[in-house]
Amino acid sequence: MKKIFIEPRQKIYDFSIFEPLKILFGKKINEKKLSSLFEEKFGFRKTLTVSHNRMGIYLAVRALINQNKNEIILSPYTIIDVVNMVICAGGKPIFADIDFPSITISTNEISKKINNNTAGIIITHYQSYCENLPEIKIIAQKYNVKIIEDCAIVFGTKINNKFVGNSSDFAIFSFNTTKYISALTGGLLVCNDDNLFLKINSYADEFRINPFLYLLTKYMRAVQIKIFTSKIIFNLFTRWIIKFTLNSNLKIFKNLVRTDGNKKLINKLSKQHSIFVANYQRGDVYIKVSKYLKKDDQKVRLENYQFYQNNLSSVSQIIIHKLKIDNMNGAVSFPIFCSERDKLYKYLIVNGCDVTKYFYRDCSSLEIFKKFHALCKNSRRACDEVILLPVYPGYSRKSMERNIEVIKKFFKDRGSNL
Repeated sequence: MKKIFIEPRQKIYDFSIFEPLKILFGKKINEKKLSSLFEEKFGFRKTLTVSHNRMGIYLAVRALINQNKNEIILSPYTIIDVVNMVICAGGKPIFADIDFPSITISTNEISKKINNNTAGIIITHYQSYCENLPEIKIIAQKYNVKIIEDCAIVFGTKINNKFVGNSSDFAIFSFNTTKYISALTGGLLVCNDDNLFLKINSYADEFRINPFLYLLTKYMRAVQIKIFTSKIIFNLFTRWIIKFTLNSNLKIFKNLVRTDGNKKLINKLSKQHSIFVANYQRGDVYIKVSKYLKKDDQKVRLENYQFYQNNLSSVSQIIIHKLKIDNMNGAVSFPIFCSERDKLYKYLIVNGCDVTKYFYRDCSSLEIFKKFHALCKNSRRACDEVILLPVYPGYSRKSMERNIEVIKKFFKDRGSNL
């Protein structure tokens, strides 16, 4: 196949090299004013900005557990830090396998794992909104169990004309570098229970570390990503380094876009986790949220997802999760599953397609969590078989067509060699 000018798999959505000036000299917003914006635009009643999405998980779990109820049911198909935050908060993670290929937590698995010791259930929304959430709520209500929605990658999506985050006890959003609202770091905790929200606010004084130095490191990381994913540099340099690493031990640029690299068990918060959120950060979030509401990014993502779905549904060697194309779905990227994933992945990279594997892991099988081990076959399968195709706004239809072409050619060539 001829060599072409290709686009990177991921971009930072809202970032410039002048970010420090915007943050330091921009409008400073306090918690109350930012909360008012979220209530007005999204319907969120009670909100609290946090230093990381995972800190929202920590605070929600900490508010829920007690001596009699400390088990938290969650999908093992997640980042390691989510599990660590459950442990740091004093909870006991109980892994419930996912359905395949939707990769959302299984209702049947929850039914098997829930009991009188269960304090909460974490629902992680992936490429699609967890459509079995209403069924899970019925089970949770029976046991008086609270639901925490991990909405890190579905900001701005709706269900029944309401923004995600309004229907459960807690919802957690991320404002990390590569998210829809890119504020270098940070997150938002939404709480729909007044008593629990008061409890969470009582913990706020514990976060005393100034965020400036941490934000500086995040800024330098963002600059690195911005440079190496710029179209010219990516094609002249970055793509060849990525290609080279396929057959070597060189790790430079392999993790150019954030991955879950921390493989340690954490049972106590570190200084990095104890960062408070400054008013200049809230000001940055305020401006970017206001701008986000004027965009039509979600519509573009869903259209791109539909394009892949229509053109790859006939490829019998891969499995896809077909979505109803509506505003219930995040459509962060387009996942395909293939039993020959590593061969297909290498073929795509070699032939000019920048794609990625998921950074989520099957946490139920990791050695660091052996104390909480569970057999989660679908989670393991998703880790072994998934490839993500880009759908972000600005990613061209021509690049999507090439991805589709190369996937089909891979299986055509494999068939001719049998």
